[in-house]
Amino acid sequence: MRLKASADNDLLELIEHVRDRITRLKEMRSDFPEQDAQLKRQLAKEQALFNFLYHQARVRRVSSQQVATMAAQRLNQLND
Repeated sequence: MRLKASADNDLLELIEHVRDRITRLKEMRSDFPEQDAQLKRQLAKEQALFNFLYHQARVRRVSSQQVATMAAQRLNQLND
């Protein structure tokens, strides 16, 4: 059971990492309009990856407690 929890935690961390990259790409699109086509393609790839990972988390039935713990950790990081 600990192995599944560890793998689920890694999956949640990866989802958060991809979400951060999506946010940065969206910010870059507004800052660098001359790069819009390339950034748009990269953003589409990241969004597809996020959707896939999110689906995997649903299929794996990641516990709501793990999701809540990850969200709390993220909020603490943002507030520091």
